[in-house]
Amino acid sequence: MEKKLLTIFGASGLVGSSILREALDKGYHVNGTLRDIEKQDRITRLKSLPSGNNADFFSADMAEISSLDNPLINSDAAIICCLIPTYKGFDGTPAKELDDERGYNEIIKPTVDGCLNILRAAKRNNVKNILICSSTSSTNPVPPVSIKNELDHWSDEKEQCNSKKYTSAAKTYMEKAAFKFCNENNLWLFIGGSISKTSNPAAKIFLFFKASYNASSLTIPPRAELIRIKFDLQMLNES
Repeated sequence: MEKKLLTIFGASGLVGSSILREALDKGYHVNGTLRDIEKQDRITRLKSLPSGNNADFFSADMAEISSLDNPLINSDAAIICCLIPTYKGFDGTPAKELDDERGYNEIIKPTVDGCLNILRAAKRNNVKNILICSSTSSTNPVPPVSIKNELDHWSDEKEQCNSKKYTSAAKTYMEKAAFKFCNENNLWLFIGGSISKTSNPAAKIFLFFKASYNASSLTIPPRAELIRIKFDLQMLNES
């Protein structure tokens, strides 16, 4: 099977660089993005990885729509690793001290808008396979359930805001917005997050998945498929 081109948004971070390393080891070509490509020490470190010559790097910021297209040209899948948690407002005020208006505008909205900007860029460039690296913040229903199904059991984003958990609410709002966009635009979406401590984030990062296949129904693949799907796009490419 011809190896595919992956685009990793946030390729120099802890999660993104781990995925980059594994993707290169599997023989994929990678377009990686950094907010500041002028940081040559990061580029040098990533290029020094085995098969690092198969990686190209682009400057991109999820808030700057014009910067998102070039990394996606001819890409087969986009992996979004840049939606990192935000714990402070624009002026450094801790999230828990913000009111609801500031909590939404300064913590939640940038995450939701950034994710949707990338998804819109993916649509423009005909990239139909999307994987978002998220967290378990969106999977805590109220009241709690004894056996949690990460697909059916969602956090209540309004309750999270009422509890001043704007950082957690950002993940819930973002994931719901991403599902809505992908269902409306016929994109395959997978959302994964780490639920265990590990020295190698790439090894266990996708222990749970929310998945949308062909934008027709929400299903979760067999657990044996979850680890394989990280870097083997065969199942995704059936779309």
